[in-house]
Amino acid sequence: MNRFQVTRYYYGNDCTLGFLALGRSAEPALLYTIEDAWKENRPRESCIPDGLYLCRPRQYFAGGYLAIEVSGVPGRSTILIHRGNTAEDVTGCIVVGQRLGVLAGKLAVLNSAQAWVRLMGELGSRVFAIARTIPALDAIRIRVGFLTCEEEIQRFFGAVEVLAPQPAQSL
Repeated sequence: MNRFQVTRYYYGNDCTLGFLALGRSAEPALLYTIEDAWKENRPRESCIPDGLYLCRPRQYFAGGYLAIEVSGVPGRSTILIHRGNTAEDVTGCIVVGQRLGVLAGKLAVLNSAQAWVRLMGELGSRVFAIARTIPALDAIRIRVGFLTCEEEIQRFFGAVEVLAPQPAQSL
């Protein structure tokens, strides 16, 4: 079974942001994630708690699209990884994008369709586990060990530029 890790680096009042590092292909990818804000793991309102979860691609019939189901989250069901841009596009789910940005004044992940194609290209129809962990800190924690090329470093600096103007109480 493959294991991928989402590293969350921003817990705001409006959303939670993270990175999903993919590295099975010849060109490693760093995708951005956006979820709902932490709201005590309330179904359809909160990001999921840190932990190790089983994930598998499946057809999401209510939405009529292919998604990745995240299972094993205590007290929750129908948690998906799918395309989208802002926390308004999720109901307790996770969306992926290639860049971090702002849409209509809200933090967002951009180029989600391309990120989705890349994610599915890495995963195919395999079942995999996703580890979500970051200790509670009074500052942003950023893991930089995966910045392996100039493009990734520039994307990281772009993310910092977007986060820098955010109010201190949400960081």
